[in-house]
Amino acid sequence: MEDIKNQADKIVMKNNYMNSQIFANHGLLPNAELIYSLWKGYFDKEKAFWDKNKVPVHFIHTSGHAFIDDLKRFADALQPKAIIPIHTEYSTKYAAFFNQLVLPVQDGMAITL
Repeated sequence: MEDIKNQADKIVMKNNYMNSQIFANHGLLPNAELIYSLWKGYFDKEKAFWDKNKVPVHFIHTSGHAFIDDLKRFADALQPKAIIPIHTEYSTKYAAFFNQLVLPVQDGMAITL
């Protein structure tokens, strides 16, 4: 902690719940800033903590969404036995794009590989 305190102006860290609590408990949040790149709806659960600790928040959008051509190159490179689409509204369309077996599943559905 002492090294972090001495170099706080040079440190960038990936945030998680435990780190933010530890840093708050050690007085390391003054002059800190948070770059938040997740969906703003998730931030509602954290807002009170950052407000309480007077940490300015910068909302910077990043996307985890991939283009179909990128997904196809990725699948071709890996040659998986099956593709299980997740976090998509179009899982039933995957079979038309990929040469591999596609197993569309619904939330909570169990599958055996």
